[in-house]
Amino acid sequence: MKTPKLMTAFIAILLFSNFLYAVKPLTGNVRDFENTKLMQLSLYVNLTDSQKVLVKAKANEYGMKILNKDSITYEAVLPLAKQEYKIAIDGILTNEQKALIAKKQNDRQNAAISKYNNNK
Repeated sequence: MKTPKLMTAFIAILLFSNFLYAVKPLTGNVRDFENTKLMQLSLYVNLTDSQKVLVKAKANEYGMKILNKDSITYEAVLPLAKQEYKIAIDGILTNEQKALIAKKQNDRQNAAISKYNNNK
């Protein structure tokens, strides 16, 4: 008599655990996203106030596309949104800022490669 009750309890626990560990939908706060993108870009270059406003606006658009629940899938939207965001940011930055970002990214990449090679 205890076996059916135990089986029922076991199945109920399994079903409930699936709800607990299910993949959660992508959520977030677009304002946090804007500030994060602005901070990441500010690590490379000094931005003017007008550039900061434009970057925040573009980051908002980018974040809304990614966080949009109506989009097909996150994986389908992300590459297109990243490409559009990069094009928009390239339009905001000056040539000197773009060159500085490229140099700093290249330096970081070279440092990582040399660190990897030294650890072999």
